[in-house]
Amino acid sequence: MIEQLATLSHDAILSELAGCDVPDLAAIAARLEWLSKSRLAQREPAGAWNIWLMQAGRGFGKTRPGAEEAWWYAYSNPQTRTHVIAPTHGDLRGVCIEGESGLLACIPHEILLEYNSTLSEIRVRSRNGKPSLIKGFSATEPDRLRGPQAHRIWGDEIAAWQYGVETFDMAMLGLRLGEHPRAMFTTTPKPVELVRNLTKRADVVITRGTTYDNRANLAPSFFDQIKSLEGTR
Repeated sequence: MIEQLATLSHDAILSELAGCDVPDLAAIAARLEWLSKSRLAQREPAGAWNIWLMQAGRGFGKTRPGAEEAWWYAYSNPQTRTHVIAPTHGDLRGVCIEGESGLLACIPHEILLEYNSTLSEIRVRSRNGKPSLIKGFSATEPDRLRGPQAHRIWGDEIAAWQYGVETFDMAMLGLRLGEHPRAMFTTTPKPVELVRNLTKRADVVITRGTTYDNRANLAPSFFDQIKSLEGTR
């Protein structure tokens, strides 16, 4: 529905949304805004994939798609559970949840029911009024993922996970709710074991990109620094 709305005129959109309440209108408006300004490589791919791996350079815009897809899934699918996994607790809170492109910056306040920073939990009002849960974890503690179940996973900067393979295995064993549980992983490219393993799987869709793909949204001085480092490790 939302993808179709993005192609309609203003009057046609108003007609389609007649009868929606304020929280639903806010959620749909936020989604339309994201679709209107995001690049194709930042949008969830079509098809029957199980894992979406986004490998791209610094500044490409990886955190925002992760946050956008996480909250939109929670809103669109009532009473579901999404796990967000970051390299450390600091990264989880400072980047994935409270960061400039994190969940709290993306979720419309009209559907944000609760944010518990101590438990790293966000409760979102779904489209039928019932809550969905977004729960955060750190890759420094893989055993914390032993037991909890999920419909969706967003794993950020997986190449920097201290216990990459172990955290991935624990997370995927819990990805067992719903008809088609899926995972999205965003990362700066690095030839670690976990990333190498994922690139060999037939059920993984890979999106690749560079820092320059997002040049319009980054400071010119940043690219001066990038140029000074080209050709180095």
